[in-house]
Amino acid sequence: MTAIGLCLHAGLVWADEEKNTAARLDEVVVVATPITEGNRVNRLGSQISEVSEQQTGDLNAQDLQSALRKIPGVIGSCQNPVGSFGGGDGGAIYIRGMGSSRPGGEIQTAVDGIPKVVGVWTHPLMDIMSIDQAERIEVYKGAQPVLFGNGSYGVVNMISKRQTHEGFTTRIRGACGSYSTFMESLEHGGKIGKTDYYLLQSFRSSSGHRNFSGGELQEYFARVGHQVTGPWYVSLTMNRTNNFAQDPGPEGNLQARQGTYRSDDYMTVFTLAHRYASTQGTLKLYWNRGTGNWRDQYDRTNRFYFDTITDWDNFGARLQEIITPWENGEILTGMDLDYIGGKVLIDRPSPRPDGIFPNETFRILSPYIALSHLFGEKTGAYAIPSAGVRYFTHSEFDPEWGPQAGLILGYKKTEFHASWAKGVNYPGVYVAASSNLSWGGEIQGGRR
Repeated sequence: MTAIGLCLHAGLVWADEEKNTAARLDEVVVVATPITEGNRVNRLGSQISEVSEQQTGDLNAQDLQSALRKIPGVIGSCQNPVGSFGGGDGGAIYIRGMGSSRPGGEIQTAVDGIPKVVGVWTHPLMDIMSIDQAERIEVYKGAQPVLFGNGSYGVVNMISKRQTHEGFTTRIRGACGSYSTFMESLEHGGKIGKTDYYLLQSFRSSSGHRNFSGGELQEYFARVGHQVTGPWYVSLTMNRTNNFAQDPGPEGNLQARQGTYRSDDYMTVFTLAHRYASTQGTLKLYWNRGTGNWRDQYDRTNRFYFDTITDWDNFGARLQEIITPWENGEILTGMDLDYIGGKVLIDRPSPRPDGIFPNETFRILSPYIALSHLFGEKTGAYAIPSAGVRYFTHSEFDPEWGPQAGLILGYKKTEFHASWAKGVNYPGVYVAASSNLSWGGEIQGGRR
């Protein structure tokens, strides 16, 4: 009995040890594209989040809000599967809580560093910022008075597509889905010797996920560039968008819906750029004009429908130079000249009088400079302090200073960065338009 008990006990112990032995599996490596291209820090200590063209495709993004939806600190609002209603509290982007002002806006939307806004109301209009032309999208979280100037408490900057390698590229895409949603795009680019070009056309439409939530987006984009000599490059870009989006209103209350917003926008940018060993810079001349047609607004107090038609006209020049006067030192300097303006017609049914605001234009001239220096080496310990300032002069308001400072501390691949800035946000011509449309007569702009 003793021998049998010992054998049985030994067998149970051996079986228990075998049961508890961990199974080792072969290592599995999963590789996938990131939801954002990544974050980087510029010489002024500002963090920039980037989204590439591939990532907007992976996200099945149809507009700017959906393209940026995975970036921490960025929130987008939209009422339609395709298109962003542009009136009132329609489609918008918020960066760390900024961007809710209507009219006006704290977030600047830009294409290749050129602001693209409605000159009258100055808040961004999402539908005129088509993502199809974007090679990548940069998001600056925080005030950027030195780099972007007026109204840049946060910035969304699109870098437009360009053919950089020799040869030709053609891409045709199409898709369809629920709610009669359809999209197509055609792109073609080429580079022959010193000359490059890029052409793009896109179309999106949807009947919407519920009644009166349809929308449509159209874009046409063309770019041509030429390397004049070794360090000098010249380019011309032209872009047009034509869109509409309906306001579905609160669910179950069709009476509260606010009609349809149509936008038609044109933008042209001429760029002269150079790059030498110790200096590089650009001169950009731009013109942006368009129409926002807000149809069938409902006045719930007096119970009638009316239209608001806004025409904007913005133009100007932007000069920037980056100089490396000594090793590891950098001076960023430049000057922006911006004219923003437009006119408004509020079309009311008879016998009510129309509201008319004639064309008004504001001018902003703002030179800027920033200095930074790298102490140490990035292979070991290093520090990059920076400081800069922009001086704003306005045709109607008092001048303002926009200072900015930053500090980067790092050791090899570990980095700490901090920045401080005071943003400046001048209002658009709506300050004169609102007074004129509300009380009548001509309102003369005055300094604060």
